[in-house]
Amino acid sequence: MLTTKRTLTTRPRRPEAVHVFRVEPIEPYGWFVSLDGSPQTHLFALRDLALVYARARARMSLPSVVLAVAAGGKAEVHRTYTDPRAPEARSDQRRAAGAVSSISPPAA
Repeated sequence: MLTTKRTLTTRPRRPEAVHVFRVEPIEPYGWFVSLDGSPQTHLFALRDLALVYARARARMSLPSVVLAVAAGGKAEVHRTYTDPRAPEARSDQRRAAGAVSSISPPAA
């Protein structure tokens, strides 16, 4: 009886592209949210509303970054979202949970 043994090899995983959501001003109209590489934009009257929308879209498109651009052109990374199953994300969540649990409620 002839038996052959196969060795299974796995392909190296390609790193997933990071989705960059930009929140930028369009004076005097308001703020727009766009995904890098996409022609579609969404217009909002208030910056806070644009950031809420960008964060919600970023949570659905992991891994992702929300990049807020100020009216003067200065860009800041507003928030980064990663896969919650990734080891670095789990350790960050544990640290955040510890920080939150150590905060006492305000005195009435």
